[in-house]
Amino acid sequence: MDFDFGVEGIEDLEKALADLDVKVRVTAMRKALHAAGVPVREAVIERAPTKDEVGGKLPVGAMKADVRLRVIQADGQLMAVVDFGPMTYYVARWVEYGHRLVRGGYSSIKRGKLRGQGHQVGDVPAHPFIRPGFEASTQASFEAFVEQLRVELGKKD
Repeated sequence: MDFDFGVEGIEDLEKALADLDVKVRVTAMRKALHAAGVPVREAVIERAPTKDEVGGKLPVGAMKADVRLRVIQADGQLMAVVDFGPMTYYVARWVEYGHRLVRGGYSSIKRGKLRGQGHQVGDVPAHPFIRPGFEASTQASFEAFVEQLRVELGKKD
């Protein structure tokens, strides 16, 4: 799931960043992106469902505990990524969008046909928590980004 939003009116910050050494600029941006990701991560954790004691292989609270925040560089751009660790990355998508409930093995849909010995016994409805968490924290995320950038630029004076 990708989210993107533009920022207008920060020409002064852009100019100040352009005047910095590349290493200092990258460090400042990494810190600001991390600060921006914290409110998003907290909002997703707050909304993540807590598994009950019945069924499944994940421990109780695994979804909330496995939300992570990383600042990565991809295609020459730095970005903050809020995602799930290896224990729950596949489950988060099922919870967010819903899924079929299959018993007796596996069942997959290939080219419009069901395959496998399992049979569908129901549907698990979607429980969106990632997108609502992002949408609820957008303003706080932006404010944290700008504030951290100002702090970093203030250090360099």
